[in-house]
Amino acid sequence: MWWRHTPRTDQERSQEIARLTKKRDHLLDRAPEAVLVRQTIILCFLGLMIFLIGGQIFFQPARSGLIAIFALALFAALLFVFLRGSLNLPSIGDRWGMSRLLGYEGDSPQELQNEIERLRAQMNQADERK
Repeated sequence: MWWRHTPRTDQERSQEIARLTKKRDHLLDRAPEAVLVRQTIILCFLGLMIFLIGGQIFFQPARSGLIAIFALALFAALLFVFLRGSLNLPSIGDRWGMSRLLGYEGDSPQELQNEIERLRAQMNQADERK
């Protein structure tokens, strides 16, 4: 965009860096919580589906057919894959690792960090020219 190409003063760059840093830190602080909530929702959904389909097969075996058994096996396999993948999650304290697991619709912490570094590089270039 045109405003990214306009020269900024050091004070404006410093304010923009402070704003972006605050936004980045907020996203990084919320990342572990968001990952754990997402994992919990998926786990509950898969468990509920297994419970419902398994209950149908167990309590009404005459009415449940091959499709119900296939669905139960499918959800059980999905649960196994999900639990196996959950073992490889970054630690709770790894904010950057947790943030990489989330799909951000807007600016991600990494994009904000890249913008901060770009602004700092511009400030350093301006200082070298002086």
